[in-house]
Amino acid sequence: MTRAWLSLGSNLEPEANLRAALRWLLDHQQWVEALALAAALGAYWQTRGFLAEGRQWLEGALAAPATARETPQGLAAMIEAGMLAWEQGDIARKYWNTAVILVPALIVTLFFSSMVAFVCSRYSWRFNIVLLSIFTAGNLLPQQIIIQPLFQFYNRVPLPDWLSN
Repeated sequence: MTRAWLSLGSNLEPEANLRAALRWLLDHQQWVEALALAAALGAYWQTRGFLAEGRQWLEGALAAPATARETPQGLAAMIEAGMLAWEQGDIARKYWNTAVILVPALIVTLFFSSMVAFVCSRYSWRFNIVLLSIFTAGNLLPQQIIIQPLFQFYNRVPLPDWLSN
């Protein structure tokens, strides 16, 4: 690795030197070194409270080609990016959003499914076998087939302000 980035400003504050070094590595496509430096700075960004800046630098470094990301330095950078995201609170909020949607949907689905199953099994009427077959076929569908329509449906549902960005 060339040391030309050291001449960018030795009289700057430490954060500026680190930023200049990382910027130089990214600009000159020194991907493995940029990933290593960004990963090494993960704890620094976390303890100093520079979470958003750290995530930006890590995302910039992780924009490297796959050959650079598939190195131990790339793995370390991915781990640090995940730790900064968790510390910043983005992942915890997404878990909460998932629980807010999943729990009521599961309760409502189980409630109505149990009522329909009871009616279909206890009473004999014209379409009970057809309805029971539809429910059975729905349970036999792989989740991979259902996930795309559900994703599109939930993207169209407006969320309240406290639940979205």
